[in-house]
Amino acid sequence: MIDRMHKIPPFVDGAIFGLLFLPMAFFLKLICPLSEGCFVDPFFVLLFSPLFMLQSIFDKVGFALSTREEIVFISVFWSVAWAFLAHLGSKVLRTQYARMEE
Repeated sequence: MIDRMHKIPPFVDGAIFGLLFLPMAFFLKLICPLSEGCFVDPFFVLLFSPLFMLQSIFDKVGFALSTREEIVFISVFWSVAWAFLAHLGSKVLRTQYARMEE
């Protein structure tokens, strides 16, 4: 049986991490010196790639996104993505523990 240290479901933990992922990346970018490259730079391409896809769809329709809407979309997207990954990870761990107990 899986020992749980807290009662929060894994998908909620993933959603909270997804919400904190964007400010954490920006903070790491802020503390990097300007004269050198930052190790966070490659992650920004991945971080904003869903936004590029959404903007291309909205450009075809003729709708423009404001900065506030972009930030909300990125936050919600990564929150849902991490919640889904955490949920899948907990399912995989439960099945592995169940197989080990047999």
